Amino acid sequence: MKSIVMLFLSLLPVSVLAENPYAVESAIYKVVVPVGNSNYFGAGVLLSPDRILTNCHIVQGKGGWPKVMQRKTGDWFKVAKYYQPLI
Repeated sequence: MKSIVMLFLSLLPVSVLAENPYAVESAIYKVVVPVGNSNYFGAGVLLSPDRILTNCHIVQGKGGWPKVMQRKTGDWFKVAKYYQPLI
């Protein structure tokens, strides 16, 4: 069974929420975890204005703090916290 990670964003700008943020194109985010000189990439999907869901392997064991980019607008967001549900 694959684990998932929930990312909590600190704040989404009003411009992202003005359109339908749950439309498929608007709901897809790029998740980047910088570690040293490398970056680990993955995708996430918007669940609510401050929550993005991604796979655990994107952030697990990397040690870096994830950043999130809204793919449609290119806006970057800070991740306030993230957790892996216990399964």
